[in-house]
Amino acid sequence: METRSEKKWKIDRQHLFQLINGLKSSYFCFRNHYEPRWINSIYFDDNFYTSIRQNLDGNYLKQKNRVRWYGEMLEPKEIKFEIKKKFGNTSVKNRYTLFDKKTNLDQNFVKIIENKVKTKFPSKINLKPLSMTRYFRYYFISKYKNIRATIDTNISYYKIFENRIQFEKYIDKNNILEMKYESKYDGLVRKNLNINNLRLSRNSKYINSFFFRSL
Repeated sequence: METRSEKKWKIDRQHLFQLINGLKSSYFCFRNHYEPRWINSIYFDDNFYTSIRQNLDGNYLKQKNRVRWYGEMLEPKEIKFEIKKKFGNTSVKNRYTLFDKKTNLDQNFVKIIENKVKTKFPSKINLKPLSMTRYFRYYFISKYKNIRATIDTNISYYKIFENRIQFEKYIDKNNILEMKYESKYDGLVRKNLNINNLRLSRNSKYINSFFFRSL
């Protein structure tokens, strides 16, 4: 289980390298943390769209269910099911392994993943896969290793209908910068992060993937 505070900003994707340089030259002296990689996520919700409603209504408590894997879309080395709860800007994430070795997926992979989720987690039987995201993530960490930052770029959203990824997709015009740290550093971040006059913005890839035709 992982608990942390999160802050997100939307930034036009044409400013990617200026943003990276801004992080590295900022008060926090961010440096590369991990090798960048592709991230794939399938979002699950119930017939009442409870997760979507919690987000749109601005509820203090929100819960999101998703399946995530890294690298190639159809050749994951490992697939995990994640339950993410948010209490305001603080999040708690639990991860559970669905497939623990390299798996070659085919065009029916959404149904395969859904069956695995419902078999392993009977309490999630009412959930169904609704959308998918894929993006490339850069990882950074501050000089004193107490603040992590990620930049997501080349973000694509896909609808899922009858357990199949739809051909139509939306490519986001923005990059997403996210800061992750213990709550006690919140004041420090707010006071000293000044990259192109960033403004905090609400952003949910799940919401974007569900409503992408209107973005």
